[in-house]
Amino acid sequence: MTIAEETSSVRLRQELQHHPDIDLRWKTPYFSVTTYSAGQRITELGFLLAERIEEVVGRYTVNAG
Repeated sequence: MTIAEETSSVRLRQELQHHPDIDLRWKTPYFSVTTYSAGQRITELGFLLAERIEEVVGRYTVNAG
């Protein structure tokens, strides 16, 4: 499973009732978390989703040093 697949998984979206916008450029994913119903601002659920994304990305990150 890729980072994008895992962070946009149905389970994660169901748990938080949120989903990230994912922009994949070359080998780097960029995530955007906003709540459209809150005027396109980040809410508490958005912060929770961002934490979960960081956990997932951390599992795929290789320490080059």
